[in-house]
Amino acid sequence: MEIIRYIVAAYILIGFMVAGGLFFTRRPHINVFLAIFVFLFSLDGLYFLYESGDLLKMYPHFHLINYPINLVFGPVIYFHIRSLAVPAEGNVRKLLLHLLPFMALFLFTCYLFTMPALDRIKFMGGAYYYTIARPINYFKVAHLLFYGILMLLFIRKKERLAHVHQKTYAKTIVFIYLVTAVLQASFTAAIMLSHYFIIYYLVAFTLVLTIGYMLYFEPAVFQKLKVKYAKSTLSKSDRVRILQKIETYLAIKEQLVNQTLDLAVLAQHISEKKHHISQTLSQELNTSFNGYVNKHRVEYSKLLLRNPSYDKFKISAIATDVGFTNKNTFNRAFIKYNVCTPSEYRKG
Repeated sequence: MEIIRYIVAAYILIGFMVAGGLFFTRRPHINVFLAIFVFLFSLDGLYFLYESGDLLKMYPHFHLINYPINLVFGPVIYFHIRSLAVPAEGNVRKLLLHLLPFMALFLFTCYLFTMPALDRIKFMGGAYYYTIARPINYFKVAHLLFYGILMLLFIRKKERLAHVHQKTYAKTIVFIYLVTAVLQASFTAAIMLSHYFIIYYLVAFTLVLTIGYMLYFEPAVFQKLKVKYAKSTLSKSDRVRILQKIETYLAIKEQLVNQTLDLAVLAQHISEKKHHISQTLSQELNTSFNGYVNKHRVEYSKLLLRNPSYDKFKISAIATDVGFTNKNTFNRAFIKYNVCTPSEYRKG
């Protein structure tokens, strides 16, 4: 086990460097949440080495200093995924609400730190282990799993992550998160495995740092793994032909703004297979069906927003007129393609 501790220690050092590096890549407003996660995860690993070794006996004063930190993991990764589709400024405000469990446990931890270090160790590891410490540990792993499910539900809302590579990236991040969450839940539930918790950190750090490095610093390596259409017989000329049929169909405004329009409807009207349409949009335009339709609807909405005849119309009415089912979806799509809100665009 000692060699594993050295490996985890090296991972922790790399984790701190990666967290710092994420702030200097091309999308800092999105990376900030991921950087926070990598930093806190590395900090959590560092605390584990302290708690599981001789340092705890030598310096007991730091015992439980990281107790609430796990309650930050889920929210920051969830808001990292949200940042792919929603402006980060709004995310930061909403993040505070998701941090309420962390704040509550932080206050409880502050109370524990009013005790002498040795009394704190006895309090949480002795008679109160099954009545306080263990239920809190169960809550923390349930909290991790809850946010994994929340992220999966977010990704399934196709209009939010319309870009193909965004969705692929988001799915990979959520996969890493869920694997580590399930591992932590398993080791927490099985008391007999608690001495092997370092295996969790070894696997978790390997996944987080290896795949994280590929996603952000060597994206070309990751993209080569995507072979969704590798065996397809759809040629370049076929894709160009299908794309022309799609553009011709959606050039008719009544069909573009039809709220019942979906991939199946389009496939039926242009007499093409659904997966051929998806492949065409992905390979020719690097987008999805929803992303393609939303972008065209947003472009049409821009004409209406600047049209004096529509000055008396509310934004929600224009959103409905161009095919969106609600104002919130319209606002997200508009901001995605214009970096401003519909209201701001109308005033400009």
